[in-house]
Amino acid sequence: MAATNSGRLSVYRGFQISSDDETRRRVIEHLMCFSRADLHSALASTQNTPETYFADELRALEGMMDDGLVSVDDSNVIEVSPSGRFLIRSICRVFDVYATPANESRYSRLI
Repeated sequence: MAATNSGRLSVYRGFQISSDDETRRRVIEHLMCFSRADLHSALASTQNTPETYFADELRALEGMMDDGLVSVDDSNVIEVSPSGRFLIRSICRVFDVYATPANESRYSRLI
C-alpha cells in the first residue's frame, strides 16, 4: 500500500527471462499449440544451429521417435504424431531446463 500511495508500482520482484528461456518457450509453445516446432525458426535471432544448441534434446527425443510419438526431419522440424499428443507434456519436458526430478512433485504427474 505504501508503494501504491507514493505513486510507485506495488510489485517489486519478479523473474528475469534469458534469451535461452525465450527460445525454449517458443519451441514448447509451438509443440503444445501446433504439434510442430521448427528449431531453425526458434533460433532465428541467434547464430546457433539446432544440431549444436539442442544436441542433448534431439538425443533425448530419439526414444520418442522410436516409439512413434514424434518425428524430426532433416530440416529440424519436430512433428508430434497423433498418438504423441497424449504425451505432449513429456515431449515438451525435454526442452524445459527447469524440469528436474526434484521439481516433479511440484506439478501434476504425467502418468
